[in-house]
Amino acid sequence: MKQNESSQILEVFNLGVMAGIRSNAAPATASHLLSNQYSPELAKSNLKFMQSPVFSNVLKVMAIGELIGDKLPSTGDRIAPVSVVFRCSAGALAGASIYKANGNNAVKGALIGAVAAFGSTFASFYMRKAVGETTGIYDPVVGIIEDAIVLGCAVHLTKSRENEFPVLNKV
Repeated sequence: MKQNESSQILEVFNLGVMAGIRSNAAPATASHLLSNQYSPELAKSNLKFMQSPVFSNVLKVMAIGELIGDKLPSTGDRIAPVSVVFRCSAGALAGASIYKANGNNAVKGALIGAVAAFGSTFASFYMRKAVGETTGIYDPVVGIIEDAIVLGCAVHLTKSRENEFPVLNKV
């Protein structure tokens, strides 16, 4: 079963925002969704690995590692050029996969995911700094709040899919 265009855009935008905050969360969430709802269109593409339950689990472990690593003092700024590129790539991968799974143009999905990740990277960086400076909350605590936002988005996307495609979740 395929999503309508507006559902895809919202889902990919949400994944892109997640990638800007926690880069590994977007591909992990997209892969989780896709591994639970088989798409013949995706299976015939170079993105078929995103449907693999094993790959989905690897991405989830990486996402958990990022949640921990973000709190370390040695972790660099998310707005460092290499980090921005990685976050945009993560948003693009998630977006391309969702679009391709629906039989649509993967490039369009990649662009939406990458642009959302780019904006979210900078917005979340400056919001995190502002919250810390204005409230005095210790930076790792603000990071935990970001984690909760990202996890909430992932749960919301998963629940939305379950409501939209209840039969496919039994596969």
